[in-house]
Amino acid sequence: MVKNLSVILLCFFCLFAVTAAKKKVKLKDIKADLAVIYSDETKLYRSPQYPDVNDRTTVKLRTAKNDIDKAALKYKTASGESYMLMYKKDSDKYFDYYYGVIPPTKEAMIYCFELTKGEDVFYYARNGINVKDPSSSMKFKIFPGFKTPEWMKGAVLYQIYIDRFYNGNKDNDVVTNEYMYDNYPVVARKWDELPDSKTTYKDGSNRTREFF
Repeated sequence: MVKNLSVILLCFFCLFAVTAAKKKVKLKDIKADLAVIYSDETKLYRSPQYPDVNDRTTVKLRTAKNDIDKAALKYKTASGESYMLMYKKDSDKYFDYYYGVIPPTKEAMIYCFELTKGEDVFYYARNGINVKDPSSSMKFKIFPGFKTPEWMKGAVLYQIYIDRFYNGNKDNDVVTNEYMYDNYPVVARKWDELPDSKTTYKDGSNRTREFF
């Protein structure tokens, strides 16, 4: 009887410990300085920025100085998920910098950071601080062997589909004075008319509200 009671008490204690460890964290209750926690996918926080298949990848996380008890790296490929404690390598007057090294892989990878402050466990991903493990779409990503061309970085692309210029329904075409834009009525033009290029916007140019 005593032995059975001991087993029951032990099971109850384990259940209580697991429940306590999984207590729900509220963002407003976390005592860490969340505003300065940061990482991204640039060369300042990932090296190499675009890993090749055989590259080890070092990722970096910034936190407030002497603020976080533990930082860990969680990364996942199609083959499985891994957990790695990060090490604090650098510090300055205001910040600590934690590092983790991801082994080489041929597979696409997603990762995020798990941080601990006291009893609170929370996460950092592309969308900032999370109180639970972020969704895959919000995690940082690595595609071994892929590199963004230098000319493409910061570029703005316009995709023009010629067939989209076909007027499939003339009954819903915009007409002059149909509505106001920027405090001026819109102006309908014929396709072969030239845009207003002489009158300045200050003097009432139609260029910002012309429809062809």
